[in-house]
Amino acid sequence: MKIDASGYLNKAQQISSPNFDTRPPECDINLLVIHNISLPPNEFGGDGIIELFTNQINPDVHPSYQTLIGLKVSAHFLIRRDGEIIQFVSCLDRAWHAGESNWQGKTQCNDFSIGIELEGSDQQPFTEPQYAALTQLTQALQDIYSIADNNITGHANISPGRKTDPGPNFDWHGYRTSLLHWQQIFVGREQELNWLQQTWAEVKKGQPRLCVLRGESGFGKTKIIQKFYSWLSRPENEDPSEYWPDTLLREQNNLRVNPRPEDFGKSTEIPWLWWGIGWSDPHHRNQNEADRCGFLANHHHLKPHEVSLLAHKKNQGRVLKALAEIAPVAMDIILTGVLASISKLFLELGKTKFEEFQAQRQQTSTIAEREQQILQARLETLHQLLKYVLTKTGNAPALPLILVLDDAQWMDQASAQFVENLFHHAVQNDWPLLILATHWEQEWNLAQHDPQAPAVHLPVLYKNMQQHHQNCLSIRDIYGLHGLETIIKAAFPGLTASQINFVSQRSEGNPLQLNEILQELQEKEFYFQDQDLTKALIPEAMDEMAKMSFKLHEIQKRRFEQMSKQLKTLLAYASYHGMRFIKDLLLASVARMDSTLAHPESTETLSSAIRPYAILAMSSAVIYEFRHRGYYEFACQRIKLLPKIKQSLAEQIITVGKQWIQQDKAKELPIDEQENFYLLLLAQQAPLQADPEFHLQLLVELLQWYQYQGYFSRAIQHLDTFEKQLPEDAQIDFATVPFWTQIDLVNLLNELNRITSAEKLAKALQQQCFVHLKQHGDSEQRLRDLSISQERVADVLLKRDNVDDALELFQASLVTREQILRDYGDSEQRLHDLFISYFKLSCCFSEDKLQQCKLLCEALLYSEKRLLTYPQYATQIIAEHEMLLLQVAEPLIQALDDATLNQQFKLFQQNFQNFKQQMGIK
Repeated sequence: MKIDASGYLNKAQQISSPNFDTRPPECDINLLVIHNISLPPNEFGGDGIIELFTNQINPDVHPSYQTLIGLKVSAHFLIRRDGEIIQFVSCLDRAWHAGESNWQGKTQCNDFSIGIELEGSDQQPFTEPQYAALTQLTQALQDIYSIADNNITGHANISPGRKTDPGPNFDWHGYRTSLLHWQQIFVGREQELNWLQQTWAEVKKGQPRLCVLRGESGFGKTKIIQKFYSWLSRPENEDPSEYWPDTLLREQNNLRVNPRPEDFGKSTEIPWLWWGIGWSDPHHRNQNEADRCGFLANHHHLKPHEVSLLAHKKNQGRVLKALAEIAPVAMDIILTGVLASISKLFLELGKTKFEEFQAQRQQTSTIAEREQQILQARLETLHQLLKYVLTKTGNAPALPLILVLDDAQWMDQASAQFVENLFHHAVQNDWPLLILATHWEQEWNLAQHDPQAPAVHLPVLYKNMQQHHQNCLSIRDIYGLHGLETIIKAAFPGLTASQINFVSQRSEGNPLQLNEILQELQEKEFYFQDQDLTKALIPEAMDEMAKMSFKLHEIQKRRFEQMSKQLKTLLAYASYHGMRFIKDLLLASVARMDSTLAHPESTETLSSAIRPYAILAMSSAVIYEFRHRGYYEFACQRIKLLPKIKQSLAEQIITVGKQWIQQDKAKELPIDEQENFYLLLLAQQAPLQADPEFHLQLLVELLQWYQYQGYFSRAIQHLDTFEKQLPEDAQIDFATVPFWTQIDLVNLLNELNRITSAEKLAKALQQQCFVHLKQHGDSEQRLRDLSISQERVADVLLKRDNVDDALELFQASLVTREQILRDYGDSEQRLHDLFISYFKLSCCFSEDKLQQCKLLCEALLYSEKRLLTYPQYATQIIAEHEMLLLQVAEPLIQALDDATLNQQFKLFQQNFQNFKQQMGIK
């Protein structure tokens, strides 16, 4: 978040209030006042607050509004319950929020203050999204105005006796802790930062570099990269359009390597592309994360930049026009092709098609081989996308890319090979590519000196690449820090020199250990004189601390034990889910078990584990994770003492999970969390045994997820269980598993050679479609469902080499689709269905090449009609048409000595090339 020179926040919705005036001349803005407001009282989500601040309140809406007649008030900002920020008045102007007030002897606080209203009341807790938004807004205000931490207060403190807000439920301790600037202090790593800045200058000139920060855990390697990002993202440095949000260092206790999508502003002028990939210890991962390709699992971090990357390429085109390097028409064709290619690549990365797996139909290929082929194809798509980013167009500059590989000691094989290939091409083509990797020192040394170490380990790759690109590689060793006293002094300004030295020695130069020590002290106000954190430690506290162990594990154990019983219980329940867990699933489950853990109260309690305790971190808006393995283990130990609770928790997880699946809420989770959701539910074996129908539905959901993501070997692991749960007649009601999901399942079973189950399920589907038609009569959807089910049964029969029966069903499906076209007219979907029907029919005539080619020509006619009539679907249609035209039809027709077919085929080719040329597609 940033406040611009006009006093407006870039991340706020702007609604102008007339209730303001100018501040007195030469008046410094140095006070921040927190309020609460709800209209009607204790009701949230309506427009009452906006109407009040814009003088549009209707007194007849609620009895309490009678007292607001003629009232003219406002605030600079309002933070809604969901964290949305609305700005009513520029920060440079005086909003009418404080009224009669006094702060440290100065009256008329409106003159020199900023007013922030939180949607809420004295009676109810505020929400975590509100605290998160308030923290970010406060930091943005402090960046531009001289508002010290001790000049942040509540309305009640500047108008005592008259006002009570923000009320007793406002978490002042947690809020102030979230503003701790000592966690953002950067000391002792200036040389590393300068090294990265100098390397960046070389990269921008087209000199690719691979830089490794090597050191043990907790020494601040990721913090160095975050600081580099912070330097890059400042407008005075490398981000003049303020495209990149400067948030990574601001998120205390969070080692995020990508900004969140919601943090981006409105600018599309991207100056460089930053992409962070992080790996975690395989022993700490949830379920089946260990064999995922890190690059593909994190490609969603590129998605927010699609529009900006397209704008960048368009801008390159404008540069070319200005230089008049090529004819405008030719340039437009080239640029259109580039933009179409980028859009297509994003489309291909954004979805995983089952057809990719089906396309690899070589009978000699195993499932693993076909999976590997798909993996390599997707990585090639990613490589092409990055190539478009890194390649300049004419004399227009390329877009530099910073690729972060965090905790690369756990990098997977596919990602390592991708890095090697990308860097090799970068050196060959002078791409502006900077790869920043963090790696543990001990693991580096072991791998580099072990002749048996796999070639995919980064140290081995680095050693191999040195032979060819020595001047492009460099390593910095990150050891214990000196100068930590600066951070200690900033955290606790009242400590004596000897006390600062004591804390510094106990941290052993490890920033992570120091952070844990300072967090522990933050929670022990009674250690300080007058219980004031800004003063020195009392002698008794120093005596007690001298007896303590300050090893990381011991510090974390003490901090965990000192938390409230309720919070420890919630964390124990969370550990049942794994290192990373879905917050809402946890809270909904425990609320059903214990009325004292009602959802709002538990939300606030769990949030305190993030702020101020820093036990948890927010991976996203819905995903929380334990920040350190130690805290997770302490929570696990606690739940081991509660076996009955574990049984009850399993039952409630199934109950809530069932609701989520019925409401399609599970599919709203981040894509990389959906598998963990399904596997967590499947692990609750006892309650699933009592609900076999849901067990079947759950298995289908997971199998479909594997199918779409391309993890077919994992799907095989669950097929035996699925087949045992499948009813004898294979009838699954569409209300339990929708028609199209069952179609996906037939495809999966067929491709994985579960032919018997595939045939049973397909025939059961066909029977259900006949019944629906008989009961409810013809409709386009019911006819189409029937044709598709007939086609799926035929697919299975064809795989059994039962060609005659398959042909009969393919023909029946074709007849049904022709009826749909006659009755309902042309559409892209109806033409596509006929295209598929003729192609499927051709597969039954492998012994009659002439008939096969005639049917392929019929399919091509429908495909051609789709291209001409529905060019808006060109990307998909071209891919299908090109496959059928060049890969299937061409070799067959050329092998036949048939003049008519050859002439028709040449016409198809010419029409296709003409269409691509008109569309500007190479």
